Amino acid sequence: MRVQMCLVLMLILAISTSATNGREGGETVEDALPIDALPFTDTGETCDNINDYDEACPYTGSTAPDVVYVFSPGEEGVIDIDLCASLYDTKVYVYDLEGGYGFGNPLACNDDAGCGYSGYQSLIEGCSVTAGHTYHIVVDGYGESCGEYELTIDRQEPCVVECPAGAVFEGEPPLVDDYEDTWNGGCSGPEHGYPFQYLCGDENNELTLCGISGYYTYGDSIRRDTDWFVVYKAAEPCDVSVIVEHDSYVGQAYFDPIQRCEGDWGFIWMPVLEPCWEFGPAPFAGDIGDEIWFVILPLGWDTHPLEFDYVLKFRGIEGSHTPTRETTWGAIKHMFK
Repeated sequence: MRVQMCLVLMLILAISTSATNGREGGETVEDALPIDALPFTDTGETCDNINDYDEACPYTGSTAPDVVYVFSPGEEGVIDIDLCASLYDTKVYVYDLEGGYGFGNPLACNDDAGCGYSGYQSLIEGCSVTAGHTYHIVVDGYGESCGEYELTIDRQEPCVVECPAGAVFEGEPPLVDDYEDTWNGGCSGPEHGYPFQYLCGDENNELTLCGISGYYTYGDSIRRDTDWFVVYKAAEPCDVSVIVEHDSYVGQAYFDPIQRCEGDWGFIWMPVLEPCWEFGPAPFAGDIGDEIWFVILPLGWDTHPLEFDYVLKFRGIEGSHTPTRETTWGAIKHMFK
């Protein structure tokens, strides 16, 4: 009898443990697990949960079980939501019901971030949050996928790029709604005659330039500002160093010297830069006297208009007697407001 009672008790404990294994997140938004402070890390396992929610980012039809966390920030900021250390094909999305981002229209959503052991783990970077709003964070899976997850949420320190003393300025106007990029749209601006911005170095064949790029609305679409520059190779080393406030592409382009933008063109090199990551010096391909095309543009397509600053430092480029403008970056921006 005593043996039978022990076996029953062990079975009850096993069932109880299995039923609550890893259910750190709540089942629904009504019983979501509160996040009291950041940084926050939690681990769990979703296979003993059920499928309550799904969002397309971009894949639809998921029936995977999910768990929910809730966060109410005390101040505005930007957060990163990281599932890269998880052991299955995850998906994560965020609801902000007060802000109008509810079911079917999440504030942010990610399926495959290219991180983790398989590349199919999820990561939301740069999610803006507002004080007083309530954010529900759903840990989900692709298709029927479930398993062990590790969730980390932390504030993102904003990247601020300062313009060095003695720099010159790109001078592009602010990226307002329905902006027409006649400034330096280059091969991205055929409707404006492929405008390039020609740059010259100082007596040492050097130039530091402070610029603005970003996204803007045009009609019903989102456009990104592409900045195209021309320099002439004057000496070795001839290169550029770059720092940006927002994820960006930078690159040297090749082109047909006769047909130019209407001919065969592409990129000799074009890395992706992360915020505040100092890239370079990256050498320009070509011979002394060659025309060099250089471009900088935002990575991907943002869901909201955004401006960001960048700094370019050129060496070994042809000089001129154009005087350096004695002003500040803030003053230049103010001129166009």
